[in-house]
Amino acid sequence: MKYQDPDAVKSLAIDCYSFEEKHPEPETEAGSVTLEVVSQTEREYIGIEDWYFNNKLYLPMIGMEWDMFFDDDYIYRWTEEYVHPSLIICDRQTGIQLYEVVITTLLPANTANNACLRDNVLYAGAIGQADSGSDSNFIFAYDLENDRLLWRSKDDTYNSHNFIVKDEVIICGFGGTDELDYIYQIDMDTGEVLSETPISSAPYLLVESGGQLYVNTYDHDYVFDIA
Repeated sequence: MKYQDPDAVKSLAIDCYSFEEKHPEPETEAGSVTLEVVSQTEREYIGIEDWYFNNKLYLPMIGMEWDMFFDDDYIYRWTEEYVHPSLIICDRQTGIQLYEVVITTLLPANTANNACLRDNVLYAGAIGQADSGSDSNFIFAYDLENDRLLWRSKDDTYNSHNFIVKDEVIICGFGGTDELDYIYQIDMDTGEVLSETPISSAPYLLVESGGQLYVNTYDHDYVFDIA
């Protein structure tokens, strides 16, 4: 077991509700992926876990509690707090903790694959409202080393339980009662919406598998080909 120097862990707090929409100038022109509907199946409501296991889908999670997940470089773990969850980020190869980030948001902390670290930039989301006058439901990019916001997407582009990073695009969903329901593609460099795909009800969980995007919504199952 490698020695963990507590002083090497960078701790910081991110107040999502202080963020205003922000988009830097793009360095290159971004393009979205093409989503083509393969199937759309109406059904009675079922839980996310039933849909996930019945379809033999896979997200890079650790355990069965949906609070730990990983990518090629990092392991992520949410603490149990709901209103101000902490995100623990560790190096995947060594297991050494690099960051502890407290995020002011109602982001569900018990759902996997809703954060991504690249080149010390954290991509995550804010869901819900701190008070009735606050903006909410967006993706943001935050430079952890310099403690500054890089971009914030427009409101009401993200309240799905997770998002998917595909090349330089974040694929996520937004919807709800009396809301328009969409799959959004967001530019990882600027936070601009690249495309929006209408769906019939609020998207909950998104899983990429075998070149296809599986989307669980309140009362429909979708499968898209990803071109």
